[in-house]
Amino acid sequence: METLHTSFIELISSIHGEQRRAERAIEKKDLQAAIKYGVKEQQQRLLKNGTMPIRYKYTFADIVYITDEFSSREITSWVLPLPLDSVRISEHDEHQYNAAKARIAQDPKIITSHSVFVVDCSGSMKKADVEAHRCRADAVSYAIATEFIAKRLHSPSAGVTPFDVVTVIEMREDAEVIFRKEPMSWKFYNKVVERAKTSSPNSHGNYLPSLDLAFQSLKDNDHQHLALLLFFLSDGRPSDEWLSQHALVNTGITTKDIYERATVIGRHFQERLTFWMVGFGRPFDDLTVLQRMASVMKLEGAIGDFHRSDLKKIGSLSTSIANMSSTLTNTRTLLTAIRRENRVERPFNFAVFQKNIVKPGSMWETKSVRENYLNCRELVRSGKKFTWKKRELLHPKATGISFSNDPFGKGAERLVYQLREVDKTGSFVGSPLVAKDGKYVEDFNLQNFHFSFCKTQKNCFEFGHKIQPASGQVTTNWK
Repeated sequence: METLHTSFIELISSIHGEQRRAERAIEKKDLQAAIKYGVKEQQQRLLKNGTMPIRYKYTFADIVYITDEFSSREITSWVLPLPLDSVRISEHDEHQYNAAKARIAQDPKIITSHSVFVVDCSGSMKKADVEAHRCRADAVSYAIATEFIAKRLHSPSAGVTPFDVVTVIEMREDAEVIFRKEPMSWKFYNKVVERAKTSSPNSHGNYLPSLDLAFQSLKDNDHQHLALLLFFLSDGRPSDEWLSQHALVNTGITTKDIYERATVIGRHFQERLTFWMVGFGRPFDDLTVLQRMASVMKLEGAIGDFHRSDLKKIGSLSTSIANMSSTLTNTRTLLTAIRRENRVERPFNFAVFQKNIVKPGSMWETKSVRENYLNCRELVRSGKKFTWKKRELLHPKATGISFSNDPFGKGAERLVYQLREVDKTGSFVGSPLVAKDGKYVEDFNLQNFHFSFCKTQKNCFEFGHKIQPASGQVTTNWK
């Protein structure tokens, strides 16, 4: 049987089909390939005129298009959207998230970075002209969830902690805070995913109320060692300026007002503020207001730029967010270093090391696996990286741990406490152990802080096992 070349397959494209392909960056040859190689399914739907015509659905290489019953006339087409799904939250993650929320509420100064996202949710964000996404709004949610949250949580080198917080503002005719100072966590990732499913773009996109709300959010519990980020995304000119010129009711707002507000923000925070003005649109869209906003903020000392994100290029917005994240990390690292020069030691009293005790004393604290969501994790090497691996407690009868509230020793960076595993009766089981925690207030409960120490000790342990005696001398086997 002779094989037909793709170009031989005739497609009489309807006006509607051509328009959809143009909007969604689908080429005619992709549709022709789908007819030849794709999965074919018969479709029938009752139309308003009472007819029920036969249609065929072809799916190939993440492209779907509908043809008539002869597979010769194109009806419509679309690109299958990239999936954005929730992740399973472990008890440990849930407990860490709740603990971070409680600590932030109690002491906001513990926050190390605050990122404020202003996202255009006006009616134009409903347009289905972004490749691999149902609409512009979905593309933005996907990029924030995957690039700014998931990738940074997944990479220990990003140094993300639950004390890096995020505020999300949706911009319509008015501005609304959707998430306020959410700790960077998988719990927050799931919240962004769920919001993407329920949020509906509508109305106008007014810049001025969004800038005002962003400024208020950035100033909330601000301090000199806090790294700040302002991510402002829009797919067009500000509606408040347009409405002032063209609507029946004059709002009195001009682009000058918007530039002045951006100037105030840049001047207030200066080099502590990383900003990114993102124009999410087509090459010919007028995004001069966003460009000018970026310029005036840079003149005041803030760090950032304007970025035009191409709707037709997958990954264009993700690249912008990745660059912005890198700048924020550098700023946070610098401010943290300055902060550590003036860091404060946690108050403590030394305890006498106790030998031969069988049960916790009055100054000991006990936590069980079940009641306190206790997790035992070991830092293990995975290729060239280290990851936390869940494991059981050391002793087979252990149901929890008990530790002294007061340290018996201290080093340059950490305090040392007595620790023992306990059984269900509260008695000690297994060998005597020690627990170590940060000596300074800023280090308390920071998993990244303990990660670096555990990694150092693991490396030393591995290097120690590479030391081999030869001819009465000690040599090292470095690889």
